[in-house]
Amino acid sequence: MSTTEDILTTARQRLDHIRHLHWTGEPTTKVYSLLMHNNYTLDDVISQLPKIPLVRDLYAVKAQTLTLSGNVAFLDLGNHRVAERNYRTAARIARRSSDPRLQAWIFSKMAQRRIYDPESDPTLLHDALYYSDTAKKCADGNPILLASTYNTKAEVYASLGHEVKAMRTLDQASEQLRIASVGSPAWHSNFGPQKVSSMEGACWLRLGNARRAVAASESALAGEYEDKAHETIVLADAARGWAMLGDRERAVHLLSRAMPTAIAMNSVARTERIRLARAAILQSA
Repeated sequence: MSTTEDILTTARQRLDHIRHLHWTGEPTTKVYSLLMHNNYTLDDVISQLPKIPLVRDLYAVKAQTLTLSGNVAFLDLGNHRVAERNYRTAARIARRSSDPRLQAWIFSKMAQRRIYDPESDPTLLHDALYYSDTAKKCADGNPILLASTYNTKAEVYASLGHEVKAMRTLDQASEQLRIASVGSPAWHSNFGPQKVSSMEGACWLRLGNARRAVAASESALAGEYEDKAHETIVLADAARGWAMLGDRERAVHLLSRAMPTAIAMNSVARTERIRLARAAILQSA
């Protein structure tokens, strides 16, 4: 029989593999299926274990699995109902896990889901502000997690048309990254300055300032991306901004870089970003 350390290591490695598949642009239906299979596998493992510290560690892996499945459900598959259910279950499990800070990530994602809710109800954005504030309380002072919660909150403000609040909140995110003396939790290791710059670009697009959107998006694209799925969004946003400024050639070039991953993933959110960029290019012709 495997040792307890083997069980935990295997669970973490399995989740890391699925996360990597998503980052590299695997079809989202496949990724979601793998995440849910991992979730059910964890249920089976946990049910056979006594109430030992390992179980709390496995709860942390399960909460991460459900959070990632929520992200894929609404951003990639367009299923907001399932995403909300997975997030709520993840939050309950995170409270019982060995790392309750996971709730900061989960509540931020619940806020983000409301930004993209197809109902476009303004009250959802005010709910998103509530979840962003709740996420901040759960971060336990970790500067990387705080920066991430500020990043999401900035997008909420931009969606409400509050330019000053959005940019001030992004400044807070950058400041938290600047003063960080401890690293990010392993489950949130891909958050850094690139994510803040890309969010700034997205916010400026929402606020109608293409020039500032392009500057921020190009800054985000200056480095290498391990997360190709996110890079696709940034490329599409930059393409849209350049098209709005009349530089059709630059816009087409950036969009051509975004297309392969977007097509492979067949993601609702990425397809929509591509559509907006294409529309801007057509209008600039």
